[in-house]
Amino acid sequence: MGAVIAVALATTVVTAAQLNLPSKKVWEHPAAVAIQWMSVAVLALFIVVTETRQITHLVRANRIREYDLDLQAELSQVLCAVVDLTGARWDEVSVSYYRVRWYYLLFQRRLVRIASVRLGVGTSHAAPWWAVGVGVVGSAFDSQESVAVDWGDFSRRAILSGKDAWNEKSASDRFNMNWGQLNSSPREQVVLATPSFDRLSGETVGCLLLSGALKLDDLSSEGMERILKDLATAVDRLGPPPRGWWSAHEL
Repeated sequence: MGAVIAVALATTVVTAAQLNLPSKKVWEHPAAVAIQWMSVAVLALFIVVTETRQITHLVRANRIREYDLDLQAELSQVLCAVVDLTGARWDEVSVSYYRVRWYYLLFQRRLVRIASVRLGVGTSHAAPWWAVGVGVVGSAFDSQESVAVDWGDFSRRAILSGKDAWNEKSASDRFNMNWGQLNSSPREQVVLATPSFDRLSGETVGCLLLSGALKLDDLSSEGMERILKDLATAVDRLGPPPRGWWSAHEL
């Protein structure tokens, strides 16, 4: 608001001086001359700042677009590799990547889905976000270990057993999910969540999620381990979302 007022006043001064309003003699006074130069400086600074912001916006937009395309390319390669390894149908598998994000006003961290590749409808266990420690994704991130489960069978049995039986389970057996979260979760046959780490600090920064019509035996094979390791290396190389990424994707 202050900048808007300053620019408006500077524009008024320069315009009035050019039109000799209220008179030419007024603007010939040393103090008035100084005010004119200050106004010109304010307008020049405003133009420089505006142009710099536009250039910065374009640079960031290009970087954000490149980052999104690189993520999609890496996930697409994994989807191809998984289909080749398991023989699953293309439209029955999805791959997603979650990245941890701090919400300081809520004093909590969330794992937010920043990329996902799927060709079929209803094949994704990829909710928009998971709380750390909650669900398969949150549990894998929190434990720093891969978690594989036949979620379709697990959730179906749990719902048939009822709310009381679910609440009697330990928090870890429930993946720290309450009854409502269980019922609202997707129903894929199998999900595999694998944490990703920062190469330098070793901290857990995200989680990879593979879901669809797969077999648990396929998820524990050496081939699958190699595929996920390559993906983890790739997303680590890409690093965190560039500056401005979050705000650009919240519009």
